[in-house]
Amino acid sequence: FLCENVLQSAKLANALKWCLSGHTLGHGKPVDSLDQLLAQAFMVQNLFLDLVVELAGNCNGKFKLKRMVDDVSDFEVASWGGGEDSRARFELGGMKSIHSASRKA
Repeated sequence: FLCENVLQSAKLANALKWCLSGHTLGHGKPVDSLDQLLAQAFMVQNLFLDLVVELAGNCNGKFKLKRMVDDVSDFEVASWGGGEDSRARFELGGMKSIHSASRKA
C-alpha cells in the first residue's frame, strides 16, 4: 500500500525498504479523501526525515540553514546529523497544508 499509493515511486520505496532493513511494504487501494492522505503523510513524516538525514550523511549532503537576515538573497547550508537539539537551525520542508492542497484539488 505504502509503495503504490503513498510514495508512488518504486525508487523511493526501494530506498525506504533498505532503511527499514527488510520490512516489507504492503499494497492496497488508493486513498479516498484528503484527510486520509494527510493522516498517512503525518504517519510517515519522521520516517522520511530519518531517511533523508541518513542519505545526506552517506552522500555528504547539506541542509539549508534558516536565514538570520531577511534581505539576504543567498542561503547557507550545513551538515546535520538529525538531532532534535540542532533541528531549529535548519529550514526543513514540511507537509502541505490542507488549505493549500484543497485549492489544488
